[in-house]
Amino acid sequence: MHEIVAKCLMHVPCGIDNPGAPCMEAGKCKKMFPKEFRTETIMNVSVYPLYRRRPGETAFVRGREMDNRFVVPYNPYVLLKYNAHINVEVCTSLRAVKYI
Repeated sequence: MHEIVAKCLMHVPCGIDNPGAPCMEAGKCKKMFPKEFRTETIMNVSVYPLYRRRPGETAFVRGREMDNRFVVPYNPYVLLKYNAHINVEVCTSLRAVKYI
């Protein structure tokens, strides 16, 4: 197994902890991180699904402590095949499709 697959992809620290992050716009993260903790995945008809995120373990990323709310959905096969991060999420409607 490739080393990068064993690791989680984490969104850059942003928000109050890092207001100068490139994802910040008008004081909020454009990608809506950190996500909320949830006990179950909710399939929303009009937008992306709201994935289950459990509180618990933390990791230090770029000098800041981060938890499961910053994990970015990804597909290990696509990551290795194209050597690039491509967001992979379940699409439940055509309104949620942004890129083809």
